[in-house]
Amino acid sequence: MRKIVLGLAVPALVLAGMTVGQPAQAATVQTVALWNMTEPAGSTVLVDSSGHGLNGSIGTSIALNGAYATFPTIVRGTGGTIDPQHLEVINSPQLNPGTSDFIVTVRLLIPSVAASFGNVMQKGQTGTPGGFWKIQLDGGAGRVLCDFVSPTGSGGVFSAQVVADNLWHTVTCERSATQVTTTVDGITTRKVGAVGDVSNTWPLSIGGKTMCAAVPSHDCDYFIGSISSVQVQTSTTAFGFTPVAPARLLDTRVGLGAPKAPVAPAGTVHLPVLGAGGVPTSGVSAVALNVTATGSTAAGYITTYPGGTTAPNASNLNFTAGATVANLVVVPVGADGTVSLFNGSVGTTDLVADVTGYYLAGALTTPGAFAPLAPARLLDTRAGLGAPMAPVAPSGTVHLAVLSHGGVPASGVSAVVLNVTATGPTAAGYITAYPGGTTRPTASNLNFAPGATVANVVVVPVGADGTVSLFNGSVGATDLVADVAGYFVAGASTTTGAFAALAPARLLDTRAGIGAPAGPVAPGGTVHLAVLGAGAVPATGVLAVVLNVTVTQSTAAGAVTAFAGGTSMPATANLDYSAGATVVNLVVVPVGADGTVSLFNSSSGTTQLIADVAGYFVQ
Repeated sequence: MRKIVLGLAVPALVLAGMTVGQPAQAATVQTVALWNMTEPAGSTVLVDSSGHGLNGSIGTSIALNGAYATFPTIVRGTGGTIDPQHLEVINSPQLNPGTSDFIVTVRLLIPSVAASFGNVMQKGQTGTPGGFWKIQLDGGAGRVLCDFVSPTGSGGVFSAQVVADNLWHTVTCERSATQVTTTVDGITTRKVGAVGDVSNTWPLSIGGKTMCAAVPSHDCDYFIGSISSVQVQTSTTAFGFTPVAPARLLDTRVGLGAPKAPVAPAGTVHLPVLGAGGVPTSGVSAVALNVTATGSTAAGYITTYPGGTTAPNASNLNFTAGATVANLVVVPVGADGTVSLFNGSVGTTDLVADVTGYYLAGALTTPGAFAPLAPARLLDTRAGLGAPMAPVAPSGTVHLAVLSHGGVPASGVSAVVLNVTATGPTAAGYITAYPGGTTRPTASNLNFAPGATVANVVVVPVGADGTVSLFNGSVGATDLVADVAGYFVAGASTTTGAFAALAPARLLDTRAGIGAPAGPVAPGGTVHLAVLGAGAVPATGVLAVVLNVTVTQSTAAGAVTAFAGGTSMPATANLDYSAGATVVNLVVVPVGADGTVSLFNSSSGTTQLIADVAGYFVQ
């Protein structure tokens, strides 16, 4: 991953009440986007070389030479969202500072002080809901301003040096919880003070305002000069979670990620994940995948595990012949950069896998950090593992000890990630997972029909007694199996990417008018669910939420896609269902700048939707 090297070290000094010295160094810095401006002349697409897919459009007035982009003398604006002199990148929550540490580094050349007015780049502008951030030239002395503005505060600071001198300079703007800094060629000025949450739904514009007035003035604030690279970074927790726009990595039906053919009986797909679908090329401990089995010729199960290791005695999803079944899995990445998917069936099946995020590798010390584990079986009532050897009785509860089992430490654990399977039920019902020693919530984690085998991932807080409870909400008995996939470190989660477990709470139930109007979701309809400030989710500072989503009473087959509110819907799905079925899946979905997540019903029929929150990731 390319880094932009800053200037030489200099002694600290004081200028006009602002400390000047070395820029603050974040403990763990992750690249969100990197635009190297290496496109040849005539290109129309600005390529994000970080692998995160944040590409942009190139205005026709911009000159490219394969090494840098040159923005010409001011062209008067004609209005609209894309001007000929802009580089414009699609809106992404990853380009919002939110409340986290946020770093933007640009390499630029400005020919003269006379040309030193304009906005180098910005996301939003004055009056934009949610605030804005920008890098601006002052138009007088030829200095750089880094400016971050939120609905509750602001922080802007000028550079100490002049940059309008026809020389190349490296400029870094950084916003942290306590200050804003502007660094030019290694020399930093700073303004102390909290800015607040900066999040909007506008695109990022390089070279001028996203929207400007069609008048013969400088209202567009066009930049004049050259830019050779722009890098956006954020500070993240070691083992912290980073959501990505869902991207398809595997589809054996079309030959994506594997040969175009169903997976053979007892066959294994070795899927490369590093550098794909927004996942970095290194420094990743685990990925979150939504795995779907479809077109199966016989019943079976799928086991996911790190590439290059032995398949464990565990399963992630179960399927019957002809069914389409999906489940979220969190799987460690092997040393070879792959994850393996094993088809535990005497028949063939096609496999689809969409990546929804990843966990960073690093020292496991920060509260809320995630530790992936090789899947290990903690419970199997068919064999007397973790509980008596007998099906769980109607309305019965298993109290499962998780600390010191399957790689989970004896202490310091806030929550565990379990793949829970109900098998052989004698009547329809559901399973609720919750912390041991606490009151059972009004929520469910998986639903089953008589005789079915159904699995789902659950993230459940660990009780003070070191257990989690699994309640059988059925008038019949059922066997239960649980495999652990990882755990979260205990403590107050305050760092970007850290996870905060919550007692399950119902945020949405269209049957009862909770979170949306009472009534089924229409064909092709979308529910915009407000999640900030609901169900113990904070009102600000939330990167993504963990929801257990259920569809029920569907009048036709379909699928549900969860995505950040106010963004474009991805070409992926989180759960598939058939008419009349009740289907559940865990989803990890980024929160939009408007504080919502969207749930789209891709069906020709109506369906009822339910969503229970299990936790959130800190922004």
